[in-house]
Amino acid sequence: MNTSSNTSSTSTTATDIATTTDTTTTTTSTTSTTTSHTTTTTSTTANSIATSSDTTTATTLLLLLLLLLLLLLLLLLLLQQQQQQQQQLLLILLLLQLPLQLQLLLLLLLLRILLLLLLVPLLLLLLLRLLLLLLLLLLLLLLLLLLLLLLLLLLLLLQLLLLLLLLLLLLLLHIFLLQLLLLPLLLLLLLLLLLLLLLLLLLLQLLQ
Repeated sequence: MNTSSNTSSTSTTATDIATTTDTTTTTTSTTSTTTSHTTTTTSTTANSIATSSDTTTATTLLLLLLLLLLLLLLLLLLLQQQQQQQQQLLLILLLLQLPLQLQLLLLLLLLRILLLLLLVPLLLLLLLRLLLLLLLLLLLLLLLLLLLLLLLLLLLLLQLLLLLLLLLLLLLLHIFLLQLLLLPLLLLLLLLLLLLLLLLLLLLQLLQ
């Protein structure tokens, strides 16, 4: 009986030891996985920090370059202004050193240049006015030509009417010679036609 109880106790302790070893292995595996996760997170955070630091440095460098360029431009502008002022001072000094006659001549030249500059726009305005006048004259000439053409057309129409009246007179004379019975009517017609011809001739003379 004792031997059986001893064997059973040893078997239970062996199973307990096996279960404890299993639990320890599982705990070690979980700890290893957590450590791997922590290492990956630390690596990602390190990478993000490195990239952010790179971008900040790049932006700071660009800003510094822009500031340097602006400073250079300002310096160049200041130098140009100083050079212009120096040139103006030198011109004034040279003018002051010249004799009075030359100074007067230079003043006269400057006045002439100013007058020319003032006269140029005035001359341009005068030229524009002259061009407008010429255009108006051309338009008037065109209108006159059109009127003359209309008058010529009227004269031609009157001449055609005269020719037609003459033809009618000839026809009436022919009829009159053929038929002597219609003498009074034909005479009246002839008189009317003659009157019309006279009126047309008078109109033509007036138009000419």
